[in-house]
Amino acid sequence: MAPIKKTTNRTLFIIFLLSALVSLQSPGAEVQVKPEILINNLNHPWSVVFLDDKQLLISERNGDLLLFDEGKKIILDLPIVDIYATGQGGLLDLALPPNHKKTGWIYLSYSQTNDDFRSTTALTRFQLKNNQITNWQLLYVAKPYSGNSQHFGGRIAFDKLGFVYLSVGDRGNRHFAQKTTNDIGKILRLNLDGSIPSNNPFNNAIYSYGHRNPQGLIYLDNHLIAHEHGPRGGDELNIVQKGVNYGWPVISYGKEYISGRQVGIGTHKESMAQPKYYWTPSIAPSGLAGLRKNEKIILFVGSLKFKELVQLTLKKQQVLNERKLFNNRFGRIRDVKIYKNYLYLLTDSSNGQLIKISLGALL
Repeated sequence: MAPIKKTTNRTLFIIFLLSALVSLQSPGAEVQVKPEILINNLNHPWSVVFLDDKQLLISERNGDLLLFDEGKKIILDLPIVDIYATGQGGLLDLALPPNHKKTGWIYLSYSQTNDDFRSTTALTRFQLKNNQITNWQLLYVAKPYSGNSQHFGGRIAFDKLGFVYLSVGDRGNRHFAQKTTNDIGKILRLNLDGSIPSNNPFNNAIYSYGHRNPQGLIYLDNHLIAHEHGPRGGDELNIVQKGVNYGWPVISYGKEYISGRQVGIGTHKESMAQPKYYWTPSIAPSGLAGLRKNEKIILFVGSLKFKELVQLTLKKQQVLNERKLFNNRFGRIRDVKIYKNYLYLLTDSSNGQLIKISLGALL
């Protein structure tokens, strides 16, 4: 089945208005919610994770890892000096494995630099004891390093089988994404200790390939779900499967930034997967959260470009509806998390905020 396209084309928009039954676009009316701003004055925060009802962690791109213990802010002392806090790099995603309550492990991705001032995406884990970092472990370093400062990916997800997934962007070296001998432009699958599973498809860490810059990654309803940035158009939502090629940069619904020409050979090629959904123009997606509601999956996607929250409804892996929320109300949405009965938004600016919203108001 061909992917579903979100478009602002005027002709199609008129058709959609005349035929609401076939329209994916729901009205953009503002929902009536009372958001609660929990934290202010964050410096370009990237990810938030809730340890329990009293403690949460926030990573800032500049290299600060913040612990909030019953509202008290603590800057944790990181046992590393190789953070590449340049361009899009810095501290990235935070995630808790399914066995966190038993083991105390916390996973963190960041952009790492080497002696040649080149950089890559790295995955670590650590524990907290008396509000201090202990047992810091470097689990995996994506290869090769790059001289560019963009497209680190960095999102982390866990499945029920004991694997951890890490997204790695193409680093601006797009041709690497089609080669299964490097980690660039890939979604990687590792054992929880960072070792490579014996049943990975290419005898290395690669789980899927042909990605541009995945900045949304969750495991939900027995599926690994990811979204990624396109160039000028072509942001994608994918249900990621083992060993599958997702096409970048051979096929894309995006255009080249300067020339405006079609990227690659077009939008389709045999043996390359089509996205479940794509956005043109690009929304610059970042952060992804979701839940099951009856027979449907509800996804929440942050938009950096349009400063809004995008809500998608899926059934049988097909997008039924798109809803836009909070346009320009909060700013650039970098991370989206669900904790208990609330949705949390993390905004990306020099005065970033953590915002709490009742899920009941959105469902």
